[in-house]
Amino acid sequence: ISTRDWSSDVCSSDLHNLGVAEAIADRIAVLYAGQVVEEGPATAVLSRPLHPYTRALVASVPRMGHVTHELASVPGVVAAPGAWPGGCRFHPRCPVARPSCAGETPAWTTFAPGHGSRCPYPAGGDGA
Repeated sequence: ISTRDWSSDVCSSDLHNLGVAEAIADRIAVLYAGQVVEEGPATAVLSRPLHPYTRALVASVPRMGHVTHELASVPGVVAAPGAWPGGCRFHPRCPVARPSCAGETPAWTTFAPGHGSRCPYPAGGDGA
């Protein structure tokens, strides 16, 4: 996370409060199983997430004024470090996974200036 106040410094944090992240960061990198799966301007990542894991994180944030009895969650568990699945590390838990996702690690794709993802299916679409 690079802070707005310290343009030359970079702050790295295991920050799970997305509201705080958006308030203090210019850019956000989302990691899953030790790998960056999405990176871009904070506002874009949080308002237009590309990667299914980022979408799940954003969906899990409680919203003021919305009554819910259960928070959204991602089914399954993260693999143990060093025992990552082949292909996309998120594919066993991904709601839009295709057979190809288990084959090889997806390449980094830039979908908008400065906003990219390791998923070829942004927002569950058919690819770029």
